[in-house]
Amino acid sequence: IFPNESYAYYANSEMTWHPQCWSIVFLGNANILYKSTDGGSTFFPLYTFPGTTDNKVYEVDIARSNPQVMYCSQWDGTDDKIWRSADGGLTFTAFTPLPLPNNNNRVKLSVSATDANTMWVAVTYGSNGKKVYKTTDGGANWVNLTTATLNSIKVQDILAQHGTNGGVYIGTNAGVFYRNNT
Repeated sequence: IFPNESYAYYANSEMTWHPQCWSIVFLGNANILYKSTDGGSTFFPLYTFPGTTDNKVYEVDIARSNPQVMYCSQWDGTDDKIWRSADGGLTFTAFTPLPLPNNNNRVKLSVSATDANTMWVAVTYGSNGKKVYKTTDGGANWVNLTTATLNSIKVQDILAQHGTNGGVYIGTNAGVFYRNNT
């Protein structure tokens, strides 16, 4: 049947495990971040983001260097808003938005393994020249890492490679790309 099947896009929250405890897992459902302390057998609401159930939590990432620092992306009705917690998900503060104009929906997040304030963001439906960003100050400021190589390419995921000099992979509809600080 491949490649002629029709596909539907279903956006759901990812499950993210605590980097220091295998039995603690987080996920979003609607506009609520849930936490499990028993390996996913049961969940309880940890934090309710603003908006309605349509304002879904999608991405959840936890800093390995300081697991109290968490990041989430949430659909705000127009774009994805990025949130940061410094207390393990009990409270969140909205990031400075990514530079506009852009189509900032379905952002993907990847936090550095060694610095809780360094994170890369990939914008799935980003405009040409506005697809990959980096912050080194917890989201107060953004550096656009996008090059013309990514023009007309849909970025689907991003992953920081731990143990490298800022290495980051992006998965796209045209293959996998890599860059680091050099």
